Amino acid sequence: MQQAVLDDQDRSLDALANAISRQRDLSLHISSELEVQEGLLSELDENMDFTSSRLSKANRKMNGLFDKMARDGACWTIFGLVVVLLILIIILK
Repeated sequence: MQQAVLDDQDRSLDALANAISRQRDLSLHISSELEVQEGLLSELDENMDFTSSRLSKANRKMNGLFDKMARDGACWTIFGLVVVLLILIIILK
């Protein structure tokens, strides 16, 4: 009777040891995956910073171009040329 109880406890302990071993393996796998994901997120963050910097620079250049066009009257020049082009198209039809 006592041997049967001991055998039952041994089986229970073996099952518990197997479950703990599986949990350990799973934890190690999760840890490894988290390290990979951390690297990917870090790389993505660097790329986002680089892209944001480039977009800000391009935006400043475009704003400068628009300011220059407004100061130089380039818009009126372009408008005048479009009007002349339309007149020529109508005349030469």
